[in-house]
Amino acid sequence: MTSLKVVIDADPGTDDAIGILVALGSADVELCGVTTVGGNAAVEVTTDNALRLLSAVDRPVPVFAGCAAPLGSGERFGYGSLARPHRPGRDLLGLGLPATDRRPEASSAVDFLIDTFTGERAADAVLVATGPLTNVASALRRRPDMARSLSRLVIMGGSRGTGNATASADFNFWADPEAADVVLSAGLPDVVMFPLDATRAARLTESDCATIEQSGYVGTLAAQIIRSRMSTRAADRSTGAPLRSATVHDALCAAHLVASVVDASERCVVRIDTSTGDRRGTSTLEPALGPRTGGIDVVLHARSDVLARTITEATGRLSAHSASPRP
Repeated sequence: MTSLKVVIDADPGTDDAIGILVALGSADVELCGVTTVGGNAAVEVTTDNALRLLSAVDRPVPVFAGCAAPLGSGERFGYGSLARPHRPGRDLLGLGLPATDRRPEASSAVDFLIDTFTGERAADAVLVATGPLTNVASALRRRPDMARSLSRLVIMGGSRGTGNATASADFNFWADPEAADVVLSAGLPDVVMFPLDATRAARLTESDCATIEQSGYVGTLAAQIIRSRMSTRAADRSTGAPLRSATVHDALCAAHLVASVVDASERCVVRIDTSTGDRRGTSTLEPALGPRTGGIDVVLHARSDVLARTITEATGRLSAHSASPRP
């Protein structure tokens, strides 16, 4: 069976890192490249994180550095309002991984996306975008015909309820709402969107981490990264004890390519607020009334059990086929 060719556009980031590991370790996926964009951190940092991760699991996937600032903005990702305060236990330097001599490719992320997703070869490729959509929007602006040839796009962004950057906006759309608007209004034929409310509900627990780390040294790395994101949000139903769990938003997008992680979805028309007011970056979702109204598939509910199993299987395969780190 032919492997699914995938490019991940991301701002690693811990949850992006788990998504990259899922793609790397899935038997039916060929990860052709990682394109980086700025996000909570500057693009230099997200690029270094991607390179460290790929080196740690001994995978020679090319990395292409992308946009350092949102569309039409002088403010750089990772600085000022586009940087989050330090969160102890979560902002691991270099994802807690050793430095690497690897460097990004000479071509830019936008050039690589255009080369990959235009022309005949684009038909078999899927783009997974789990950071601000600046790279993707920049490619679409330069090559509007890419909207016809980019056959499948999976994104993490938006929210039906509360946000994590403002009261109503998730970080990815809020950080560059103009880019999100360009991408979601481009008329792409097949878009799946994992909004914040769906990813927040698919949390992984300590029990999931214990199973994942049994898959091998890559599983141990993945469990360490997931644990760094854990917080106490709920109580165990049987004991009433506090239950520590973690959201792994971006990993759901990669898992969706290889497993039935989506439990329910709805075809919606999605609009992005690009104003300068309090609702900047907010996504408004309305049910698509028919095929002529367009729209995209918005995930309503995702399965954490399938996500945990997919991570375990992928890290197990990576552990078996990658050189383990030297002591």
